[in-house]
Amino acid sequence: MIKDYPRKFLTIIIYLIFISSLFYPDIANANTAPDIPLNSRIYDYLDRLETTGFIKSSIISTRPFSRSEGRRLTDEAMRTWDSLPDNKKNEMQDIRLILDMLDREFSEPSIDTVYLKYTYSDDLPDYLNTNNNGDDIKAGHNVRAGISTDLRLGDNISFYFNPEFRGREGGTEGEVIAGYGLLNAGNAELVIGREPLWWGPGYHGSLLLTSNAMPLDMIRLTSQNPVILPWIFKGLGRLKPTLFVAQLEENRDFPHAKLMGMRLDFRPLSSFRFALSRVIMFGGEGRKGLTISDWFNILIANDNTEHSWSGSDIDNNQIISVDFSFMLNGPGRSLPFGGMKLYAEIGAEDSSGNGWPKEKAFLAGMSVDEPAFIDNASFRLEWATTAVNTKYNAWYTHGQYSSGYTYKGRIIGHHMGADSEDIFARIEYSPDSSMRIGLETDFERTGVHADPPDKRTWTGVDVMYQLSDNLGISAGYGVEDVSDASHVIWLKLDLAGGRGLEPR
Repeated sequence: MIKDYPRKFLTIIIYLIFISSLFYPDIANANTAPDIPLNSRIYDYLDRLETTGFIKSSIISTRPFSRSEGRRLTDEAMRTWDSLPDNKKNEMQDIRLILDMLDREFSEPSIDTVYLKYTYSDDLPDYLNTNNNGDDIKAGHNVRAGISTDLRLGDNISFYFNPEFRGREGGTEGEVIAGYGLLNAGNAELVIGREPLWWGPGYHGSLLLTSNAMPLDMIRLTSQNPVILPWIFKGLGRLKPTLFVAQLEENRDFPHAKLMGMRLDFRPLSSFRFALSRVIMFGGEGRKGLTISDWFNILIANDNTEHSWSGSDIDNNQIISVDFSFMLNGPGRSLPFGGMKLYAEIGAEDSSGNGWPKEKAFLAGMSVDEPAFIDNASFRLEWATTAVNTKYNAWYTHGQYSSGYTYKGRIIGHHMGADSEDIFARIEYSPDSSMRIGLETDFERTGVHADPPDKRTWTGVDVMYQLSDNLGISAGYGVEDVSDASHVIWLKLDLAGGRGLEPR
């Protein structure tokens, strides 16, 4: 249809920008190294530096990313710090401590990490079984012990390995959380293996890709550092492209179905960034092999390829989203907070037959540093829903791929699932450089249009204390109310060369 041509034309333009940015050289690239692990608090520190205006060229909504990029962002924040007058520096000593930790971290090779975690729950927990790489915490005693290590071969090849022992009442097992090889050529980075991914600015969830399910086995191609294209595309600012292809598990409706994801992140302004994301589920045993023509129709999102009613035998499941962040900050601003970040994500799936998707999902949040002039404090509020303007469980489901948008039984996107909404809030306070105290709460409704919907509330407190440069300990307590209240206690010990950058 003619009215569908603008959408297809725009899609092709986006693909051209994507391919150009993927292979465009970047003179700032460095020697190879494994990516910064997804659960590292390095991302929290970089996020705070972005929120407070010390970093203005970051793209930290596509994670994980390279240590080279972490080094570049740290250097940018240190230059901003050096430009401040002494009276401003004296007021922001917590930022100086963060910069010192990051500078030490990226001035040395990454160091092996050993961790031990104990969790006790008097009932089957729900909250702790979200965004935990597919782990399954049971009622009673649970123990997790793991190590992360890496190996580098020359300037272009490196390996990363994170095995974990999982012990619980009723059994034990071993799992590889991440294990991959990485090859970089120029600014292009190729990863083959298993690695957790997170797409979007959300902290408690994201619509397309999170750490809720077990990490996918994949081939991923991205850039080591964001690039700036020449000519008329320079106004788009820094760009970061990401492409992956993964194979799903055998035990599903179509065994070994494939999942392909594409994301293009833009930073056109120092105070604004946005990204376009798309995930396609296709293939699998019992499905037709795809021709070049089939691939073209899928990539331009031809409506006839997405529905069985269209008579197509290349039916596939596609989800798209656009997310953005807006920063209100600056070390020199006179505001009642150190910095504020507003962010949102809008997702869509299930096209309506006229080329445009009709089922929407939304996520919105805010992160405030030093709210109401409270030093060393931060506040975050986040809301998400897959239940607006629909009475159906449209999100993360599909007419042909009946196993849905899942991997080994877990939602690949936002943990709340279809026809749900979630509200999350967290406050953190650091009385000194070695301690962090957090208080959080979460309210979730699933089956919003059911009568009645299921509800869950969670309230928890956690404390982290850095005993030395190489030893950190964290503990927490929470109360969860689903049908009956359950109480959760957890304790974690990290022994590493993390220099205060313990996993969260």
